[in-house]
Formats: sequence, structure tokens, C-alpha cells
Amino acid sequence: MIKFLLKYSIVLYLINTIFLSIESTFVLGNLIFLVLMSVYGILILINASFFRDVILNKTFLIFFLINLINLIYFFCFHTFGDFEALKFLLARFVQFSIIAGSIYYNYNYYNTNFFRHLSLSLFVLILVCLLGNFDFLSGRYKGLIWNPNMLASFTSVGFAIVLITINKYKRIDILMMSLFLIISLLTGSRGVLILIPLAFLVILFGLYPSPIINLISSSSENLVDILNLTLNHQLSLELKK
Repeated sequence: MIKFLLKYSIVLYLINTIFLSIESTFVLGNLIFLVLMSVYGILILINASFFRDVILNKTFLIFFLINLINLIYFFCFHTFGDFEALKFLLARFVQFSIIAGSIYYNYNYYNTNFFRHLSLSLFVLILVCLLGNFDFLSGRYKGLIWNPNMLASFTSVGFAIVLITINKYKRIDILMMSLFLIISLLTGSRGVLILIPLAFLVILFGLYPSPIINLISSSSENLVDILNLTLNHQLSLELKK
């Protein structure tokens, strides 16, 4: 049970993030959040090797630095009597720790299947939002999510994941990207104008392989071939004259 919790802590955390984003499940999500933070906090405290192998691991140095900055900020501007600030500090420490620990103990899953499962989960979430709220005319669309910007975050991330990580698009992938893009635009979020172009820049600059690059490359080569044939044909006609 403990091994499962450590391996799939990111998955559990993201699922709970969805619960927290839906108005009708917010109370349940908040309860699950407190339980998860408490359980993982205890696991970190009783597992000395976790601190040595994960928290002090150079691979996760960025998380250690963020926790250190949060700790310094807390001592500078808060006291231990400030319960809300203390809760925020401990929650952030546990969150970053379980993210690092989950990757450390289950690297193969996060390297191969995680993003696929995440994009499919977000796709199902959007379908549920459409079934629960099909009103696109009353303003910025938010589905069942409490805020249009939060929905835009889900759809933009889903679009970017499918666009960037899939090596060969299937019909379901094209459908997912189309739906993610349409809903992103319907939310009216300005963040979409940054995240969507950024996803294209990632593949255009070759930071991650994608079929889009192959399509652009093949189209460019075909265009060059057509131009060469056209020019050669015109040149031969001129020579015959």
C-alpha cells in the first residue's frame, strides 16, 4: 500500500486537483487534499531513506530550492502562530516532495504512459463538462469547473500534451486536440494565447519530436519538387523555341 502511494502520488494529486476545480466536489476534494497531505507527510517523516534518496537528490534540486525559498519567506514574514501560512508551507513541502518521490520510485511509468493517461483523463473531463453544461452563449464557457481560466488550463495542457508527445496521430488524437483547442478558445482565457503558441514553438524548434514537423517538412519538400518540375518544364519549352 505504501509503495503504491509513493509510486502514484502525482496521479492521486492531479485527480484531486480536478475534484477541487469542480464546484460540486470542492468540499470532497478539500477533504481528500488534507488526508493526502497528512498521509504523505507521515510517510516522509518515518522514511529516512526518502529524505536522503529523493529530497536531497540532485535531480530534484529545483524542488529543494523552492522549498528552501518558501521556508525563508515564512521565517521572514510569518510566525508559527500563523496557522494558514504554516499550512501553506507544509502543504507545498509535501507536494513537491511527493512529486519528486513519485518520479523517483516509478520513473518508467511517468516516462512512457503518464502523459497519455493524463491527456485521456482531461479529454474525459471535458466530455463530462459538455454533458453537464452545454451553454456556450451566456459568456465565457467554464463547463462544470468553477472558473473559465481553470478550465482553460486543463484544455491547454491537454492540447499541448497530445500535440507534443504523440509520435503518430490517430483519429482519437486529432479529435482530442480539436476539442481541447475549441474549448480553450471558448473559455476566453488570455493564457491560451500563450500556452497554445508555446506548444507549437516547442516542436517547431525541435525541442520535442512531433508528426507536425514531419508534415511540414514533407510539404516543403513536395512544394520544392513541384517548383523544380515547373521551372524545368518552362526551361525546356524555352529551349525548344
